[in-house]
Amino acid sequence: MAKKKFTIDENEVIDNVQEPEPVAEEVAPEKKSNVHPNSLANLHPRTPGRTPKKYMQLDIKGFEEYLNLISKHHGVTRTRYIQNLIRKDMEENQDLYQALKTVRDLSN
Repeated sequence: MAKKKFTIDENEVIDNVQEPEPVAEEVAPEKKSNVHPNSLANLHPRTPGRTPKKYMQLDIKGFEEYLNLISKHHGVTRTRYIQNLIRKDMEENQDLYQALKTVRDLSN
């Protein structure tokens, strides 16, 4: 089967070009961010050689409702509430903590 050659006259192409109709841009409604502005203060671009800090994962199954209600009552986040509990426990057990650190350091 022979190949057909199509030729286009450049003037014909230019004459038949139509301007596209302007499309009305749809403006999406702004989404309200759920991110607290203070949490953005510590964001920095990654630098080479710097590994992101890994966070400890805690299993809090069965405590979600309690944490939600109590932290909201105290006006803090769940994380802040747990951190406050740990700080209080650290203050109460400071002597034991120091003794355990000493034992650990001596065994290394």
